[in-house]
Amino acid sequence: MSFYSQAFAHLSVQKKNHTLWVTLNNPEQSNAISLEMVDSLTRVLRFADFDSLVRVIVITGEGTSFCAGGDVKAMQNKTGMFAGESNELRMRYMHGIQQIPKCIEELSKPVIAMVNGPAIGAGCDLAMMCDLRIGTEKAKFGETFVKLGLVPGDGGSFFLQRVIGFSKAMQMSLTGDLVSGAEALNWGLLNYLVPVESLLAETEEVGG
Repeated sequence: MSFYSQAFAHLSVQKKNHTLWVTLNNPEQSNAISLEMVDSLTRVLRFADFDSLVRVIVITGEGTSFCAGGDVKAMQNKTGMFAGESNELRMRYMHGIQQIPKCIEELSKPVIAMVNGPAIGAGCDLAMMCDLRIGTEKAKFGETFVKLGLVPGDGGSFFLQRVIGFSKAMQMSLTGDLVSGAEALNWGLLNYLVPVESLLAETEEVGG
């Protein structure tokens, strides 16, 4: 059994030709990021970076969402990666969700986000960590932390402004408003805006 064919918690992986397709797979929670997903995603990405047969990595979401960000119920209940008091929570972030941006920044392979639906909070940040983003009119981006009384803690405050500039990043962060469709393309949140029915084919074309 190959590395990619094993079961990964909250993640599906498939290698097609020289492209590795990584699908966030927690659809009951709109692909919200869990501790299990963090572990699976970083393991797969680090392995793929050493795989000479992988030339490009595509990250997408199962179903109709790209990624809803953090698990709001876990936040409310202070469970999982949101358990503990302030210092413990800081350490959980450092050794948990913050491992994703650290991992992606260290990759030598290009990473494409195929944004098949809403990319909210940490999901928006994950898309910004990728080198290219391709999506449809169903793609929506939101830095909604402010609506929950949270500070972006997963690297988004760095990656978002690097992609769309300080002014637009501040607008998204301070308002929590969603950006979709052609506006996302104009802002630079998307590199490519394609028809829904063409998303997979167009992503394959961009990935070469």
